[in-house]
Amino acid sequence: MTLSWRDWSAGQAVSSSSMDRWTDRLVQPHLVKIPTRILDVGCGRGQLVDLLRSLGHDAHGLDIKAPDLPYMVRADMEKPPDLSGDPFDLIFCFETLEHIIHDYDALVAMHSWLKPGGRLVMSTPNEKGGEDYRGHIRHYLAWSLRLLLKYAGFVEVEVSVNPENQAGLLVKASVDDGDSDAH
Repeated sequence: MTLSWRDWSAGQAVSSSSMDRWTDRLVQPHLVKIPTRILDVGCGRGQLVDLLRSLGHDAHGLDIKAPDLPYMVRADMEKPPDLSGDPFDLIFCFETLEHIIHDYDALVAMHSWLKPGGRLVMSTPNEKGGEDYRGHIRHYLAWSLRLLLKYAGFVEVEVSVNPENQAGLLVKASVDDGDSDAH
């Protein structure tokens, strides 16, 4: 099933085919079981959350401007809320970390919200990508982001440059499942 950008944000001026490639690469490979308990950090209006819920996932969103819905948390990642009561299988965090002053604290919080063996899938601009960074608090290089994720407790950290435009970094990281020596 190909997820269409039109399904996400009806009317945005973004190429549907490029968003389909984006979702094919970043979202769909991680939806291995239904229901998966998912948190979208920096969810905005919650388009991805709504789409995931329509597919049968237990999806939730967190954003400083999140809609007032029972499955959304309105919070600022500068002071992450306590969401440790019912951990998540998967956290998506797309184009958000670069806007957070205390990025390490935000990553530690996300780590604490994941189940053992849970995964973080994230994207952020690449400092070497030549993009305009107005409004971003910091820029990342692949090695610095990999190190930050490891310091925050993540294992099996993969950081790669977006093959489509070289302007972004794609991240996959896991929480130790207790059976692994993958540090």
